[in-house]
Amino acid sequence: MQLKVSYEDQRDDITVVRVDGESQGDVLLFDSAPELRHMLVQLAEEGRLLTVVDLSEVTDIDASGLGVLVGGLKRVQHFKGGSLSLVVTSERVRAVLARTGLTRVFRLHDTVPSAVAHA
Repeated sequence: MQLKVSYEDQRDDITVVRVDGESQGDVLLFDSAPELRHMLVQLAEEGRLLTVVDLSEVTDIDASGLGVLVGGLKRVQHFKGGSLSLVVTSERVRAVLARTGLTRVFRLHDTVPSAVAHA
């Protein structure tokens, strides 16, 4: 399944990356993560260092998806002041992030407006 990845600029130089699927119950896995990786790399190279990734349509994530998120975070943190926050509504995705210790690394939010306000 291919996920659709898009972005839009918000106020104060914040970029929101949206991960949408073709159906309910979309999963960020090995075969669907490359488009997100490409987008995060492109945005960081363009100097968009305050990023919110909206995963509200994603219901599960594997190690590949986690790797893309961690890689994106490392890329923007390499630059002074960069940050990457996540919007996560799925309890399963939150549980995976907690089990892997990534809730200590990422700022998690329930909504895009909350994430933008705290970016």
